[in-house]
Amino acid sequence: MAADEYARAGDTATNIQITLTDGSGQSPDLTGATVQIVFHLPTGTVTRSANVVTPTNPAVVAYLLTTADEIPGNIPFHCLVTFPGGGKQSFPDSGELILQVAPQ
Repeated sequence: MAADEYARAGDTATNIQITLTDGSGQSPDLTGATVQIVFHLPTGTVTRSANVVTPTNPAVVAYLLTTADEIPGNIPFHCLVTFPGGGKQSFPDSGELILQVAPQ
């Protein structure tokens, strides 16, 4: 399984950036939206707030990993966008992205 993002356990300055597109390759408009990253860790699911880097064309979000997120192995995750009107959409819209964390 190929990883979408990479980190090393114990690092404290790993910033991941994710370009959001839907199944048809379209980028959402994140103007006024909030974004969370949902990690499916071996210890349970955790949700973290992400920052919008560019809201449109393409929509890019970023998150600074914490040591609590960096459990060695392949960690599935997705981004959950809440739009200004309250609607929610997951990216990717099917499956999960993979964060590969190498041991210290």
